[in-house]
Amino acid sequence: MASKILAQCNKSIRAMKQNPTIIEKEFSTMTKIVRNYIWESLEETYSLSSKMVKEIYDLSSQKIDLKNLTYDGDGQTLDERLTKYFSEILDYLLEHKEKSDWDLVKRNLRVRLLLILDTETQTVKTKVINRKVEAHCEFGEVLPGKCCPGSGGIYPVDELDLPPFHPNCECEVIYYEELTDSEEEIEDLELEVEKVYFE
Repeated sequence: MASKILAQCNKSIRAMKQNPTIIEKEFSTMTKIVRNYIWESLEETYSLSSKMVKEIYDLSSQKIDLKNLTYDGDGQTLDERLTKYFSEILDYLLEHKEKSDWDLVKRNLRVRLLLILDTETQTVKTKVINRKVEAHCEFGEVLPGKCCPGSGGIYPVDELDLPPFHPNCECEVIYYEELTDSEEEIEDLELEVEKVYFE
């Protein structure tokens, strides 16, 4: 899916570079296609995550509205973030029709769109799983990626902060139906997790 997004960006940028008078029209076409590619990718992520929940936790599917799913880093939906980003790029192109650094525009588009796709994929995956298992599990464990040393730990499900904590976040969450009846044992487990991941 990422290759389709990048191919469309490259095609549109070539057309705009050759004929700056079509920037708005070509840019509009590109953004529609890119949005559709991203939504297709997230629907696939949703389907795979739902299947995983059913296999691992033996829970039936519960439909989640991806259109209104927000990334906690900025509280915006994917459409809101893409609209803002595309608007900024279009403003730049229109302001510098004849002198645009097209290689810079292409790199900027590629990097930002891949970051958005990666972050949204992680957002969909963690929130789909959380919403499906939170009523059936008592605890969740944040497994920190290399990007977030110090973010791991075991928490009650209703107190979990879900990744991604930033764009390109690699942190994951696993869930337990029950962990222990002893608060002392919970504290010991948290110390063990800290020792494993952070020392």
